[in-house]
Amino acid sequence: MRKKITEVTQHVAFLKVKHHIQDHQNVYLAAGSGLIVGALLRGRVPEVKQTIGSFNYKSTTTNVVTTTLERRGHPGFKIQNNKTGEIVASLNRMAEVDQISRTLIRKNMLGESSLYTNLGEIA
Repeated sequence: MRKKITEVTQHVAFLKVKHHIQDHQNVYLAAGSGLIVGALLRGRVPEVKQTIGSFNYKSTTTNVVTTTLERRGHPGFKIQNNKTGEIVASLNRMAEVDQISRTLIRKNMLGESSLYTNLGEIA
């Protein structure tokens, strides 16, 4: 009697497996195909890597971000040192470059000497 229960159980298990395989036939075919292709190409790994690498897509998109800052106060004046020809964007910067006071540069721009020239406002 025990033998017949085992045979029935095996038959039911077999039918469950059979139905499962029928329901998922596409998955098993794809997995089997992948294994076969992998086995065939196993000896030619560098060629496969090169072939697969040729399918990589590299985006050529370039993002440009432009930030506009609100201007605060007067933009300043372009100042030229007539001796060196250097042009800077403020009295303070010229004072730092030449290592002299702003007052001396301002006096020179007003006509006491021709060492510095005011080139006008920065746009």
